[in-house]
Amino acid sequence: MTCNRHVKLDVQALVDRLGEDYGCLHWDLIKVLFCEPCRRAGRPDHNLAFTSHLKTPGQRR
Repeated sequence: MTCNRHVKLDVQALVDRLGEDYGCLHWDLIKVLFCEPCRRAGRPDHNLAFTSHLKTPGQRR
């Protein structure tokens, strides 16, 4: 069971924290990210999922 919580990740903060060479795949990120409410409730941390929403050139401005 999951909480269905959605959070936007601050990619620059992750780069600052983990370094530019840190992996960006699911198995890399679940080592360092977790859902605080799920962890407090005793749910497993491996229920995380990541979705990339790329910006179009018009949205980047």
